[in-house]
Amino acid sequence: MKEMRKLENFKRELEAFDKTIEWCQDTFKKAKQINLNKTSFTKKELEVVDLFLARFSRSVDMFINRVLRSLDVLELEDKNMKTTLDIIIGAEKRGIVEDYRLIVNLRDLRNKIAHEYIWERNLELKETFKKAIEQMYVLLEISNNLKQYAANKGYIK
Repeated sequence: MKEMRKLENFKRELEAFDKTIEWCQDTFKKAKQINLNKTSFTKKELEVVDLFLARFSRSVDMFINRVLRSLDVLELEDKNMKTTLDIIIGAEKRGIVEDYRLIVNLRDLRNKIAHEYIWERNLELKETFKKAIEQMYVLLEISNNLKQYAANKGYIK
């Protein structure tokens, strides 16, 4: 019975993550169209940048702290609390990502978006936005790998 609850929790977290990624992809389409060679963003562009960065950040956070953690709980009997790095390295061991540092890079960028005042410096905002655009492709690939892993394990159809 306990295993069933763990599986249901994982499925719930994965479904919530899928919805978050969907919303992020909608904004990603708009974000890719913004010209990064300009000296500054228009107000409308800043709204897209802000929305994309927020959704990207939320997606990364959900992936690591909810989906990967629930997968760890589902598959491991070890009751000891694991660090975030342990959980990220577990994704590599499962073959969800080739190199755990890809997820570390996503997490570091997420932390920069969430905790630094990049809005105060236009150049830094552009660089962070550009990195998030590039890293979105990585996040989408990892997301697909995760779904394939879960399907292969019989956790989802």
